[in-house]
Amino acid sequence: MTKYQRYFLLREDATQSYQANGRSRKGVDPKEKIRLKYYFDLLETYTYSFKRVEFDREVRIEGMTGLADIVVFADDKKTKPFIVVECSPKGFSTTIFNNALRQAILKARFLKATYAVCLTETKKRTVMMRLGEDKDAVYVPVQDIPMAFAERSEGAITNS
Repeated sequence: MTKYQRYFLLREDATQSYQANGRSRKGVDPKEKIRLKYYFDLLETYTYSFKRVEFDREVRIEGMTGLADIVVFADDKKTKPFIVVECSPKGFSTTIFNNALRQAILKARFLKATYAVCLTETKKRTVMMRLGEDKDAVYVPVQDIPMAFAERSEGAITNS
């Protein structure tokens, strides 16, 4: 068993079931491989709880509905989006990557998340969102997302 197998199940019919939200997928395309790798990084490197990670979160943007590839929440009830991630397959041009980054920023804005991340196999860009009074989102590039944080609960600090 690899260190990642505890986070998903690979069934005999090649479907995968993720603990992040119990969804299943058949096969693994290039975009899905990038998403899985970053999901494992969120759990192993950044130490976020799988209970706070969701794939394919619905985002309503000005009457349209889209999906965010990964959303990390600040709470176990998944009511406070913290990080929105958009994944793009390898080989995208700079223009296409920048468009994917704009999508990540737009989805983060509408979900009121703190961070937006766009990544490919070889490139990653992270921004911190700043919501203004007029609901326009301003963002600043940052080095990376923060490690998982401890949540204050009734005066005590507990691990996330």
